[in-house]
Amino acid sequence: MKVRATAVAAVRANAIGSVELECTPHGLAVAYLGVGSFSEGYAPGALTQGTRICVPWSEVETARIEGEQMFLALSAEHTPHSRMVLTHFSSGDHAHHREASKQRAVIWIGAVALVGQRRWPRPFRPRGMASARGYGRDAARGRA
Repeated sequence: MKVRATAVAAVRANAIGSVELECTPHGLAVAYLGVGSFSEGYAPGALTQGTRICVPWSEVETARIEGEQMFLALSAEHTPHSRMVLTHFSSGDHAHHREASKQRAVIWIGAVALVGQRRWPRPFRPRGMASARGYGRDAARGRA
């Protein structure tokens, strides 16, 4: 079972962002869904997305539940994002919020494109050269 969580800023953490965790026979699988370096007093670094690592169980240094949070420390040999304070846990069954917003944007763009392709009713059609010629023709005949 996959679990998603958010790594939050904390004194003992060196990473912030969204992660996905999965227990496997070989170790703890960690997928970075948008994780950046964190250090107290510094701006977060570039985000790591789509990276997946498997840390052997012997190299998971600490996994401690502290109220609504979990402190997870991994061996620094596997990843620079080795200490995380995780919160906001959810199942990994639904799309990540960034992926879901991308999907919604594609649907809206497609809907707008379909509406743009639609034939407009006659009173709302844009007037172009054809209507100017018709007006000129009517004016010449004395109907304008």
